[in-house]
This record gives sequence, C-alpha cells and structure tokens, in this order.
Amino acid sequence: GVIPLGDASPHSFLKRPHGNFEPIPMGVLELLQDALRRDWLLIRANSEQLARSAGLDELRVDWLLGDARWGPRIGETTYMGSFALDMLPASVLLARAFATAHLSRRELAGIG
Repeated sequence: GVIPLGDASPHSFLKRPHGNFEPIPMGVLELLQDALRRDWLLIRANSEQLARSAGLDELRVDWLLGDARWGPRIGETTYMGSFALDMLPASVLLARAFATAHLSRRELAGIG
C-alpha cells in the first residue's frame, strides 16, 4: 500500500481557508509507514470484522498508532452512511462487536 500525500500545498484542494498548514515533521511519515507495514493486516482485519459484526457495508474506524506497549488501538468508529430510522439496531450491534473485540484483546494480552 501507499500513503497518498497529494499536493504539498493543502490549499490546492480547499474551497476556503482552513487555518495554517505546516509540513509533516521529519521522521513522522517514516514512523507511520513502519506502523502500517507492521500492523496493516491486523488493522484491516479488525476494521472489516467490526463492520461485518455490526451488519454495515461501510464503517470508518480511526486507529491510534505508534505506542509500543499497547500497539494499534481503535480510537473512534463512525458510521458514514445515510441517516435512517433503523440505525439503533446497528448501533447496538456495533457496540457489542466493539466490546467483544476489546475484551478478546484483553484476554489475549493477559489483562483481567
């Protein structure tokens, strides 16, 4: 895989100003590449399992990377689909899937 960097000038794709942009600090891109090279299969599999367990065809899963002790961790999940009246059952399924995955990782790590 690749990390798409796009145009070095973030203003090239914005319709209006969104604040100040600075270059990526030295070494940060390499750290991200290392984390993804090492953990991508786990991140992808867990993200897909979470979406399937909730009965969703798509789900944004934000991951926290770079901690040697804890490894990759889910920071947030967001359903990006349409607003629908039947979302409550999907929300319950998503919460159960997240809790099950979290508890199974704790068991694997030997944490009570």
